[in-house]
Amino acid sequence: MFSIKSAKLSIVSFLMLLSIAFTVDSADATPKTATNAKAPAAKGFPVFWPPREGYYYPNLTLSNYDGKKVTLSNLKGKVLLIEPVGMSCPGCQAFAGAGKNGIGGLGGVVPQIGMQSVDELISQQGLSPHDPRIVVVQVLFYNFSMQAPSLKDAQLWAKHFHLENKPNRLILVGTNNFINNATYNMIPGFQLVDKGFVLRSDATGHNPKHDIWTDLFPMIKKLI
Repeated sequence: MFSIKSAKLSIVSFLMLLSIAFTVDSADATPKTATNAKAPAAKGFPVFWPPREGYYYPNLTLSNYDGKKVTLSNLKGKVLLIEPVGMSCPGCQAFAGAGKNGIGGLGGVVPQIGMQSVDELISQQGLSPHDPRIVVVQVLFYNFSMQAPSLKDAQLWAKHFHLENKPNRLILVGTNNFINNATYNMIPGFQLVDKGFVLRSDATGHNPKHDIWTDLFPMIKKLI
């Protein structure tokens, strides 16, 4: 017989599941453990949030700033430098290149002083920011109103920072599903995903697990 006790247990289990994962598509939602770059490809890459170091990256499908759909797992075989972005974040704007001559901040934001652009940080590793083996993925999660961005927001970002039509640069548009504490706490910073689609280094948030300058960016050269 169905009891009140069993009903409570079912509800608790369901709420716990919702707190750690949400389904974006029909892929297998169970993370596939991977400890190195040679991890075998999964039959269906998982979709969960937030990303977990040592696991396949969540297989998100989002719109690029030009309106084209992008599924992250289709970039498998390249090294992905993924940046969660809040459009009003001074650090995010600096990483986008606000400190370069003549660009400046967007939307009245004063970019973080002394912060170099992602292109400059890649160049410091002896690599070209235009290297086709590396794809820089900026995911706009919050607009200036702290809401999910629109396609127009992404286009404004791309135009202001001169990021249009760069073959190894994506500016993806986040959705309402990502407006939560887990996402907010990832900004600013970067996540490094290897050719096998495994998150190898997480340097996001105000207390990152790894250092952007001494850990994450030097690892890029080892992974390509």
